[in-house]
Amino acid sequence: MAEALAGAGEAGAETELLRVADYRVAGCIECNCCFQTGRCVVEDQYQAIYEKLLACDVVLVGTPVFFLGVPAQLKAVIDRTQCLWAKKYVLKEPLFADGRARRGGLLVVGGSQGEKMFESVRLTIHYFFDALATTLTETLYVNRADERGAIARQPELLARARELGHRLGQAS
Repeated sequence: MAEALAGAGEAGAETELLRVADYRVAGCIECNCCFQTGRCVVEDQYQAIYEKLLACDVVLVGTPVFFLGVPAQLKAVIDRTQCLWAKKYVLKEPLFADGRARRGGLLVVGGSQGEKMFESVRLTIHYFFDALATTLTETLYVNRADERGAIARQPELLARARELGHRLGQAS
């Protein structure tokens, strides 16, 4: 992720690393209050993430694969984004008044050699980005990287991550 953010910065983008594991975000309680307001009524640190997601021009998600999915902390954030889905599809309101659409990227690392290891993550992020009016345009999937530091020892992967960030940074 650091290399991708560095690449975006080199392209002129202002970047911020948001580690969802550093926030306390409860899961969606499926109260459907967001179907009336387009906002989540559960009060916790999700609101800070929500504001950042709405303020940015480009969204880049970096995640490991846990049992063919995203980690629980990221999944909680994604599930809470149901309020934006409701705004878009139930209330029929645009996410942005100017109608802008954003681009996004996905960096995924997994330890397995399975061919379909990334499919669940890709689909989850695709629909997360749909709720965020963001199109997934850049991806980097790395498998067989289960050991800590495995990516840091592969300069070609670091270069690909930096290039990905550079392309996204040009979009902002």
